[in-house]
Amino acid sequence: MKHSFWKLLHYEIDRFSKIYGAMALLTLVVQWVSTVWMAKGLVDRIEEEFRLSPFAYADRFGKVSFVDFGSNLFFMAPVALCAAAMLLYVFLIWYRDWFGKNSFIYRLLMLPASRMNIYWAKLGTILIFVFGLIAFQLVTLPLHLFTFNSIVPVEIRSPVTIAQILMRNDLFQLLTPLRVSEFFFLYVLGTAIVIILFTFILFERSYRLRGLIAGGLYLLGTTALLSVPSWLNDTWVPNFFYNNEIIIMECMAGLLIVSVSLWVSSYLIRYKISV
Repeated sequence: MKHSFWKLLHYEIDRFSKIYGAMALLTLVVQWVSTVWMAKGLVDRIEEEFRLSPFAYADRFGKVSFVDFGSNLFFMAPVALCAAAMLLYVFLIWYRDWFGKNSFIYRLLMLPASRMNIYWAKLGTILIFVFGLIAFQLVTLPLHLFTFNSIVPVEIRSPVTIAQILMRNDLFQLLTPLRVSEFFFLYVLGTAIVIILFTFILFERSYRLRGLIAGGLYLLGTTALLSVPSWLNDTWVPNFFYNNEIIIMECMAGLLIVSVSLWVSSYLIRYKISV
């Protein structure tokens, strides 16, 4: 059974690896070109438009840093694009098995092993790809910082560290919080959302139109349950709970939702999706 899971995990990773590699390469190229373009543009403006020396520019306008340029649309667009692609792949990883050539899902469901291996392999693939993209971005940030520092004269730039870049960029703050507790909470929450979406997909695949409605109601129900602690503190008993108590209640609600989602998904994939 474990052997079947690892084979399925390897297969899921392999079938998306080329597109995944293209996404990573696109991110690297676009961000590097954006860095070069911004840095050279700044230096050219100082020399041609302002006709100032680096010292004079720094005295008049202040120094610049990579943080100021690393938050622009061109630099951050690939990150947002990859995040959107991974959200889309949460659905694609299931539906292409049905709508691809020869309905490959039927071959998967008839494997002589637990059908939940299919589920765990797809969930593991999503998590590996997400953490892989984050790690890739963290590894390439020093390259972009080095490129920026190589082009912009030291007289007009403020030194920054990778940690400062992450702390002062809204999108990086969301994707890579520096506190371990925040990082853990964020990605546990993200995993829970993926599990809930998987349940929605399995509802739809099991019952088609009725499943689509049931899955939609399930999403609404989970959202409402997660909102109960905040609603209690904001409306029913205002400011009655401490912030850490609200977080604990939300974590308990999330744990309940994940447990129910896994049980429902297991039931659907084992007994309701037929070949």
